[in-house]
Amino acid sequence: MRNIRVLLIVVCAVLLTACGGNTPAATNPPPADGATAVPPTSAPPAAPTERAFETGQPPLPIPGTLVAAATEDPEAGQPYQLVLLERSGGIAGKTLVMQITDGQVTQDGVAVAVAADDVTAVFTLLDQVGFFGLQGTFTSAGAGADLYTYRLTAERNGASRTIVAQDGFTPPDLQRLMDSILRLGQG
Repeated sequence: MRNIRVLLIVVCAVLLTACGGNTPAATNPPPADGATAVPPTSAPPAAPTERAFETGQPPLPIPGTLVAAATEDPEAGQPYQLVLLERSGGIAGKTLVMQITDGQVTQDGVAVAVAADDVTAVFTLLDQVGFFGLQGTFTSAGAGADLYTYRLTAERNGASRTIVAQDGFTPPDLQRLMDSILRLGQG
């Protein structure tokens, strides 16, 4: 019976030691002049004075936020020689290509009869969003496979710009522009 008690005491001591794991906090020795010691206080962490990664550029907005062009487009109102919208992904994983070249519209390489006013309306929307000067992040690394990804390219008077956007990260103005291009295919 005595052996069982000793064994239980040893087991309890081992368990208590194993569960502890905390190291005691360091204590300051009492002051030599007999004054009362003041317990140390933890200071709040200092605010960082530098950014971890400095690019020299202004910070990017939250994904899906459209930042308007800082300056007005001097070419606004001029026709675009090319507007190309590629939509890929979705549940079926198919790619749709809408192209406006010199006012002519094709969907997946097949000509579509479209009124000139509808093409002009797309050009107007491109100018309204300030396509050549707009900024923002319209994609995310962790987007789902069933979402659409849009690649929109516009060319005018030698200038070219491509923007990539995904469902859920496309601002309303940019989505309205892409929807108007897609509607051209519904002729």
